[in-house]
Amino acid sequence: MGASRFSLKTATSVTKFVVLSLVVGGSAVAATVSLQDVNQKVATLVAPFNDQKTAIDFSFTRLAVDEVRATDFGFKGYFVKTGTNNEVTLDIPTAEYTYGDGTNPTAKLSLSLKFDVVKALGQKLINEFSTELEDVVVDSAKGYTEEYGTAATIDAKVVEKKVDANGDVESVKMSLLAKVDMTQLPAEKPVSETEFKSIDLMVSGSRDGFEISATVVLNPEYKRFLVGDDGLKEYVEKLLADDQDAYMELSQFLAILNSAAAWIAEMDANKSPFAF
Repeated sequence: MGASRFSLKTATSVTKFVVLSLVVGGSAVAATVSLQDVNQKVATLVAPFNDQKTAIDFSFTRLAVDEVRATDFGFKGYFVKTGTNNEVTLDIPTAEYTYGDGTNPTAKLSLSLKFDVVKALGQKLINEFSTELEDVVVDSAKGYTEEYGTAATIDAKVVEKKVDANGDVESVKMSLLAKVDMTQLPAEKPVSETEFKSIDLMVSGSRDGFEISATVVLNPEYKRFLVGDDGLKEYVEKLLADDQDAYMELSQFLAILNSAAAWIAEMDANKSPFAF
């Protein structure tokens, strides 16, 4: 098929960038408040968004740093927006990063975005989503083999696909498990340029919405861990130092999320120029 307005391959690349941007280090700031204090302020930020059409619950579950990096970070959230054409529910039960002893820094994410996709965007989106997943299966195996040679093992497959009597996709699910053996890397691929040790990903889409579950084990010897870029460490330190800019960033994020959900809740595939 031609260039799609909806690209899982692009989304995967963005996800990698976000994960790596978050876990690098920053400058030190002394902690002055507790996790409980932070969540009390977060509750104050969330309150104005809640009304008859909106319900938001957001809190941090882990916030910890040492002298070098963020060691624990996590949050959970639940967002419901009701519109004239749809109800949108974003559930994030797990979003966390743990450095541990430094051997296997791990990021985990589980989220679902539920709404009537056909009503909002049209059946064609579900069909294209299915095609994208099937392309990812093929391209992932090829890409990992080309980049890591025999150091990479990958198992990518469409584990479930349901089609109705008209040939339209009702639901589709893909799993991807990729591992890289750091001792078997090609000569042209040093450990310092290898981002991940493993990726365990499950992606599904249906007429009711989309779900993602991912566990990524990062390579602590990757060069981005060894430089002084500001990322997750800086943000956690700002929260624990009661820095108002950090709360402003969170408030802006919630506002963007609120606007996006409101837009989806009003979309009509029969009228919207953005429908697929």
